[in-house]
Amino acid sequence: MNDKQIAEIDLLTLMHQLADASGQAIMPHYRTALVVDNKMGDAGFDPVTHADRAAELVMRQLLAQIAPHHGIIGEEFGRKRDDAKFVWVLDPIDGTRAFMSAMPTWGTLIALLEDGQAVLGAVDQPFLKERFFGNGEQSWMRSASGQSLLRTRETANLESAIVWVSSTFTANPVALARVERLRDRVKLLRYGSDCYAYPMLAAGHIDAVIDTGLEIYDIAAHLPVIAGAGGSVLGLDGEPPLKSSGIIAASKGWFADQLQEILAAS
Repeated sequence: MNDKQIAEIDLLTLMHQLADASGQAIMPHYRTALVVDNKMGDAGFDPVTHADRAAELVMRQLLAQIAPHHGIIGEEFGRKRDDAKFVWVLDPIDGTRAFMSAMPTWGTLIALLEDGQAVLGAVDQPFLKERFFGNGEQSWMRSASGQSLLRTRETANLESAIVWVSSTFTANPVALARVERLRDRVKLLRYGSDCYAYPMLAAGHIDAVIDTGLEIYDIAAHLPVIAGAGGSVLGLDGEPPLKSSGIIAASKGWFADQLQEILAAS
């Protein structure tokens, strides 16, 4: 592939093609009698279904056809050419536990890294026919009723905030105790929601998401969507988000800073 052919690839269109292909691979399996494998064996429970694998495979096949020079980081099938200028980060079903429970809070996460920075991201929920996507400067929601811009809401203060927290915190008593500091200081603190909390933040329905136990494919897609909607994402441990195992995503930068300070306090 020559430089002209590389330049002619419409990266946003390609991201939508990946999301379309993934949804087509997933939906025949949703709310059916699934066969669920455990990737952790006797060490714990990390479920994967045929739908997870089929969706990632179809996205990889599409990339091999359209952008063979691009790299890939995928949850199910690992890394390929991950030192390339452009690298796609794929999580075919983020929220497999929700998927296998027939709850619609799962989604397909697709991100494009350029020189290691997330420049495009999409969260696709094919059952609800909702897709949230952004480029770091603007973000949009596409649904059956059309396409609209996303904006985070104008959070007034900590006391008025609605905060969603990953249920992974409940497995770590120290981390859980830190998060629980917020319960009496915010309007509402809830656990759960899987990846769907992030687009709800970008759409202005909630004020923050606090998450941990993450890999790059759990994080990358959310960064351009939230930034493009006016929000901010920080690493929970002070590291850059893509190098962190946990993140704080908030409606505004000042609010992300405040939450990080509260959670870091000893």
